[in-house]
Amino acid sequence: MSYRHILVAVCVAALAVMPRGAMGAKGRDRPYLGYVLATAEAASDEQVEQIWRLAENVLEPHDPAPGPHRLVITRATLRRLRALNISVRVERTDVQAWIDGLYREADKPTPAPQAAATFGPFFSRVRPLDSIYAYMDELATLSQGRASVVVLGQSFQGRDIKAMRISAGAGTNRPAIIVIGTQHAREWASPVVTMGLMDALVRQYDSDPQVKRVVDNLEIYINPVNNPDGYVATFNGRRLQRRNMNSECNVDLNRNYDTAWGQGVGWSCDSDTFPGAAPFSESESQAIQGLVESLARPALLIDYHSTAAQVMIPFAFTMTPAPNLARNRQLCQLYSSALQSVHGTHYPARPGFELAQGAGGGAFDWFRATHAESIVVELGGGAGFSISNQQIIPFAEENFVAWLAVAQTLVDQTLSASAPTSVVGASALAGLDAVPAPAPAEQTGCAFVPQARTSTAVNGLFGLGVLVVALALRRRRAAHRRV
Repeated sequence: MSYRHILVAVCVAALAVMPRGAMGAKGRDRPYLGYVLATAEAASDEQVEQIWRLAENVLEPHDPAPGPHRLVITRATLRRLRALNISVRVERTDVQAWIDGLYREADKPTPAPQAAATFGPFFSRVRPLDSIYAYMDELATLSQGRASVVVLGQSFQGRDIKAMRISAGAGTNRPAIIVIGTQHAREWASPVVTMGLMDALVRQYDSDPQVKRVVDNLEIYINPVNNPDGYVATFNGRRLQRRNMNSECNVDLNRNYDTAWGQGVGWSCDSDTFPGAAPFSESESQAIQGLVESLARPALLIDYHSTAAQVMIPFAFTMTPAPNLARNRQLCQLYSSALQSVHGTHYPARPGFELAQGAGGGAFDWFRATHAESIVVELGGGAGFSISNQQIIPFAEENFVAWLAVAQTLVDQTLSASAPTSVVGASALAGLDAVPAPAPAEQTGCAFVPQARTSTAVNGLFGLGVLVVALALRRRRAAHRRV
């Protein structure tokens, strides 16, 4: 037998023992072989608890609540749920093929934006972590000293957790805005938007007076990927990875903060909302805690998620409104209005409890309870927490306009001696009607009633901010068209 024949025989033998479909395009793992996409109808709190304890992946709803649940589960889990008399309808049996299709769509070459566009070639597709970190370095170099990359800590697997500090001058006693992105790894719209904020604040400083005003008067920290290990995993085949990569038990980082920690979560290691062994048990949440507590004047936290398409007003863990809520509500409504002024996209401003259904341990509840105002922006997106390449620049544009409108009000407040920065303080939790958190061994799911939607008009000052920002964007686009 010739050498060539031996080589062919070895290759054939290797293929015969390789698990079918174990490795996909670009060397990605294919961990969803044998999984199904299904909708389970949770008719009671007990069934909600059973679904969240058993299901490998819960796509919808955002948090435990009675009603339909879209799941990606194994056939064994499907049988277990049905054995518990839970109604489950299978929608497709080729989940891995569906995931492969999401990757093919993301990998498609997309024409780079025109040179005059607001956002450049970096925003032609969703970028992996190494590209994000390289672009942060590039922006820091371009900023003429106004931006720098800082390392907040290391992830469970030892990756740097990076943020960009943006502020003109060396002062550190300015009000600070903290932006968090991608606590949940699979939510690919989040790094698109957070990198868009970073890009615009650096590149538009000399051309946009509003950007200059914000950078000159505030201290801004943007952490585009708070969960770097999980984010890397979503590019390597585990597209639906939500939690971090703690090898003992993956942890939902947005349930790991110490405000109402352990309330309304799943205590199984398989649960998508497992909150960790203790508050701030994870290095990723510790990184944000350390950053916030190092700042002289932490004034606002904005946390980006997807795909519920709404702006959340604190609190999420309780129906009782946060103390001194009027301004915080106005900021959320301003974000919603300014965003809609760009492309017509509507993210309603709603009480966080309506979406989270009483889940505790979230970053924005923690910040609101202990420091100052906070906002969660639940971005839109597509199936499987995806975002098409064509959506990237519109998402970046509209969210930057909304973010800038909110930041302008913080500058206005800072420059006005009659309107000191609102600091809530640790006493904000006193007297709140929180839903008691069950002990881990006694977790029985959630039995919460959503608060009715509130509707408070944005006052004249905030409305004027929306108009000014929208007109500035139109002028910028008109100038681009003339180029």
